[in-house]
Amino acid sequence: MADTETLPEGLKLTKSGSTLKLSGKPTKAGSYSFKLVITEKNEASLTTDSFNIEISDPLKIPDIFTNTGAIDEDYSSSVNITGGKAPYTFRKTSGSLPKGLGLELSGSKLILSGTPSKTGKYAFTLKIT
Repeated sequence: MADTETLPEGLKLTKSGSTLKLSGKPTKAGSYSFKLVITEKNEASLTTDSFNIEISDPLKIPDIFTNTGAIDEDYSSSVNITGGKAPYTFRKTSGSLPKGLGLELSGSKLILSGTPSKTGKYAFTLKIT
């Protein structure tokens, strides 16, 4: 089995039959290395291998796009995404954007911009990975 002192805090390695499972909820970001030694019941070493795992901070997105726009006037609002691991991607999962506005991802900045052509309140949900 692995030297559990080098596993990321909050993770554990368990064995079920011939399967090893690394599971849990990591509590600290960082790069970790651990060595896995597989042995037979008689303690004879069969194989040794080293593994690396990188744990990132949780992805954080602030409440977004609460600025008010005006019909036929340029609009731009942006938020910074933090945590997780770049490069980020996004997709709209529900709701609708105001007509005339679009979303763009530039590095870690999510930008809502364009020229709105209709009044109203709009709500939409994005999935960012």
